Amino acid sequence: MPAAPPVAPELAGVIFDLDGTLVDTESVSDRVFRTALERLGHAMTDDDVHELRGHAWSFIGPWMQDRFGVTEQAYRAEAVPLWDDAFATGLATFPDTVDVLHALQDEGVPVAVCTSSGRHHLDRILATVPDLAGRFAVSVSATEVTNHKPHPEPYERARRLLGTPAARTVAIEDSATGVAAAVGASLRVVGRQSGTRTDLSAAHLQVETLTRPVLDEVLVA
Repeated sequence: MPAAPPVAPELAGVIFDLDGTLVDTESVSDRVFRTALERLGHAMTDDDVHELRGHAWSFIGPWMQDRFGVTEQAYRAEAVPLWDDAFATGLATFPDTVDVLHALQDEGVPVAVCTSSGRHHLDRILATVPDLAGRFAVSVSATEVTNHKPHPEPYERARRLLGTPAARTVAIEDSATGVAAAVGASLRVVGRQSGTRTDLSAAHLQVETLTRPVLDEVLVA
């Protein structure tokens, strides 16, 4: 009698990246970077923008100082009003990712959000974007950790707060920085392309569109 096929592990929890995965803030961030620095007399290249994607301010601030000689105070004076305008206009979510989030909550699967952005930015999004409001009991921002993505600490913290085993916890990411952090935390990782053609080859599975079955597939990929 042939051996029975192995039983696929059951999904225990899912941790979502925020910017570029749940909400389309990467395009806003790129525009803010370019506009704020242009007003300060500097021009960002596409490579510059790509280099910053997925990083926390602990990386971006020194990078900006070294690259352009621009201080955090000078940059924020230009950037904050631009972000305020973006929030006033309304931030768009990615329908496929939001649909999966809602499906998981209907199933009772624990979910968390883990971001390289600071707590103020995260809370502002969760409070003002209707598709995400009230959806996350567990959230981790750059403010709560010592080491930021690509270090695994943010994802390790989020998983501990969820209380789920790493091998059955899936992370969903759109940046190479985030994928590296989630892989380093021993999670199963789905790399979701958000239109920037980022190298997500370190993820266990790559998709253009997120669906609920993908989360089961990546557990055995």
